[in-house]
Amino acid sequence: MDIIKMGYHWTFQEIFELVNNQDKIRERAGKDTVIFNAPQIRNDPKKLFFLRDCLVDVEDAMHQFAYQDIYINYLELIAFFSVDSNDTWIVEHFSNQLIMKLSYFINSLQHKCDEQNLSLVKILLNCSIFLRAEFLSKIGQNLEALNHLKQIILDDPVAKSWNVALLPIFSEDKHYLTHHYSNEKFERVVQIKTAVTLIALAKELRKQPVTNETIKQQFDYLKESLELATMSEDRFLIAKCKHSIGIVHEANNRVDISLLYEREFYEIAQEINNSDTLIEASLSLANALAKYDE
Repeated sequence: MDIIKMGYHWTFQEIFELVNNQDKIRERAGKDTVIFNAPQIRNDPKKLFFLRDCLVDVEDAMHQFAYQDIYINYLELIAFFSVDSNDTWIVEHFSNQLIMKLSYFINSLQHKCDEQNLSLVKILLNCSIFLRAEFLSKIGQNLEALNHLKQIILDDPVAKSWNVALLPIFSEDKHYLTHHYSNEKFERVVQIKTAVTLIALAKELRKQPVTNETIKQQFDYLKESLELATMSEDRFLIAKCKHSIGIVHEANNRVDISLLYEREFYEIAQEINNSDTLIEASLSLANALAKYDE
């Protein structure tokens, strides 16, 4: 198939840029790296032809504004290139491209006030963001993955791409991540899920070097999380927020304030009467008291 003669100029440009990108990545990485020694896509006819055929279908779908077909073809590309670990950079490229294209369509549809298609594309975009978050978590970029999840939850809590499946990677609060809340009011579900996401974001930030900025960001996340937990009236979640805030104060060398929050964590744990939470709270309070007495 001669894609130039058949008028698929966008497809040709995409393939050209992808091959060119691999050359640049290899050059930057150096000869002793895995990516440099990985087979070049231009030398693998099977991959190159599959890429060409999928991108041709994407280009056709773009002309017809067939948003679902665009999404499906990109998913096929991502699934195909996810098999070989040498192609991780291609998966990252297409997961990012899909988000960019759907975001462009959303902006265009908003100007046209096309609500029906706008709703569809928003759902596809959130599913795409979720897919990228899953990819990022697999390559260890948990903080960026969590920020993607927060974007989904705050933008469109109804979307099928909610964080229930992915968040256990980042958080120990399995109770809140595996329960479907079938008997709960929808508003409370959103509050709880968003609060858990924010706690997980703060937890990921604790793995970063301690700076004024990372401390401030953690406090911002946890303040918002505590507000949502309070609105949801979920005592267990409020306790976890208090504990997380205490940890951040300790990292900021304010053991006096940390002790206050850990004491509140312990008091709520006694109310809840959950053995695991009570043990955790007792150990945390004992640790805070020891630090305060130093």
